[in-house]
Parts: sequence; C-alpha cells; structure tokens
Amino acid sequence: MTHCLQTRAPRYTPGPHYGAFGNEGLGLDLSGSLQGAGGIGGLLAAQLYNPTTSNSTTVLYTYRANGNVSELVDATGTNILAHYEYSPFGEAIVATGPLAEVNAIRFSTKYWDLETGLGYWGMRYYHPDEGRWVRRDPIGEGGGIGLYVFVENRPSNLTDLLGQSWWNPFSWGRKPCCNGKPYNSGDFCCCDKGKVVTSGGSGCDLLAKKEVATGVKSCVEALGLGRDRGGIVQHAWLEIGTTFKPGFRPEGNCLRSGGKIQPIDDATKPDPITGNPKKKLCHEIKLSPCDHNIEEFVDALVGLITQDMATPPVFNFALFNCQSWVERVLGRAEKASKGCGVRSYRY
Repeated sequence: MTHCLQTRAPRYTPGPHYGAFGNEGLGLDLSGSLQGAGGIGGLLAAQLYNPTTSNSTTVLYTYRANGNVSELVDATGTNILAHYEYSPFGEAIVATGPLAEVNAIRFSTKYWDLETGLGYWGMRYYHPDEGRWVRRDPIGEGGGIGLYVFVENRPSNLTDLLGQSWWNPFSWGRKPCCNGKPYNSGDFCCCDKGKVVTSGGSGCDLLAKKEVATGVKSCVEALGLGRDRGGIVQHAWLEIGTTFKPGFRPEGNCLRSGGKIQPIDDATKPDPITGNPKKKLCHEIKLSPCDHNIEEFVDALVGLITQDMATPPVFNFALFNCQSWVERVLGRAEKASKGCGVRSYRY
C-alpha cells in the first residue's frame, strides 16, 4: 500500500489558551486520498503550543472510524496526551489529558473554537448544542430549502466536499442534474413534460426560475387632470403582442348593462374634457417558466377572451367593470398554465 504524507504551515494562529503551532503532517483521509473527504481523518501529526509551559509539543492523532479525533499521543506513541468522546452531534462530552484543552482539532477533524464551542467547516460555523449551522447556507436555496441544514439532513447518503454543492457518492454524478447538466436548484429548475423534477434525463428542459416577459401587457387609460398632475382611470385592457388589444366595455348604461369585448384604438386621442393627451400606462406580465408554461398561459388567455367575445359577461360599474375583467382573465390564464414550460411567443 502506498501512503502519502504532506506537510503544511499551521492553519490556526496560536493564542494564549490553545492552538496549533508549527507544521502539520497530512496523510490519507477517509476517502483514501489527501482531500477526497475534506481531510477528515487525515491529520497525522502537529505541533501544539502549550500555554502552561510555553513549549510546543509534537503530537500524533488517532481516530475512530468516522474521522473523529479520539486520542493524542506523543511522538514515541507511548504516552496519551489527550482523550476525547463526543455526543452524536459533535459536542466533546469527555476531554481528558494534559493537552486536551490545548488541541483544537477534534470532532470530524475540524477546528473547534474552545471558547465558543463552535466548529469551523470552512464555509460555516457549526453549533453542536443546536445541531445546526449558525449562519445560512452560502449558496442559498441551491442546497435545499433548509438554509441551516447540511446536505438536506442526509449525511449518510450525501456529502459536500467544499461546502458549495452537495453530491451523492452512490450516483453517477453531482445532483441535481437535468438532461445531463448539473444545476443550482436555487436559480434553475428541471422541467419534465410540464412538471418540475429534481433530476431528469434526455428531453427535459433546464429553465431559469427568474420571471420572464410573456408578451402580454395590462394597460390602463387615464383622463388627465393637468399637464403635471395625475389622472383618473377611464379604461383598462390587455395587449397581447402588438395587434391584439381587447378590452371590456358596457353595451349601454355603464352602471349595469350587457358587456362587449372590443379592441382598443383610441388610447392616444386627446382627453375630450381638457384637451390634454390621454395617459396610457402599461406593465408587462412576467411569469417564471418554472411555475407556468408561458405558451400555455398565452393560449389560455386568448381562449378565455374568445369565449367572452362570443358570450360577454354583464357589465356593472361597481361590481364587474373593465378592470375586474382584466384581473379575472389573467387569473384564470395563470391557473390554467400552472406547471413548467419553455418561453414561446406566437402572437
């Protein structure tokens, strides 16, 4: 068997109470390589500064099978200088020996701050009393919706070598994966025939969660009250593409009468009362392709408008007016397009 040995400068600055001092000797970690398991179980030796004697002592590390430091022995291997036992969550419940409070490398071969009791994993500090990290995951929801957990609380099946992306050692590659491509689930989703899946193979679409323009605008027309003043909403309608601009108007009396769907063509005409230009205000309807199929949203919207053109609802100025109609058809189209899908404009 070939063994590796690597030395490096100390990772921790000696303090008045404890600290590693001088070089460290690194060997194979639990993975059988120098860093395949993040160095867990791979620290062979180090020089420790003893604040009581102001001397440094070379110590050798021994481990249990899971990579937790169990004993420190002197360079001869005959004298035990520290002995440790841990709770299931990493707290040192037994620490005996002359260098037990000097050594800061303990559970999981990680550095532990002996004053705060926190363990340091490179990206986050860990609190053994609470069994969780003390700050959020640095990659956000890319590591799952639990921002204070580690590898989705599945450490027996998943691992995270660098603290930036979890990995399943029993799978072929890094997860989650969509159509052969690994991705950050905080920013992207994997769409398989209209359903969001954690991982998907050939034929799945990798989509960004960011909202995108649908090609649909919700607009209002305001009667101007003055050149630099606001206005009163006179009408509301939709614009789908550049040519289809349906709106809902009363057939007769605006208080209550039959309604009709007709295109808007006078939004730029002057206000008949003041002579000032009418104000047209529009905002783009944006949806996330991970929540809605954009093409189905537009299709459903056009279908609902077509139905209302054939059988118009009753217009009521107070209860169901042009703005109410816009909100209704948009809401129904969003509901009908629930799911995921690619961005597609056909209007």
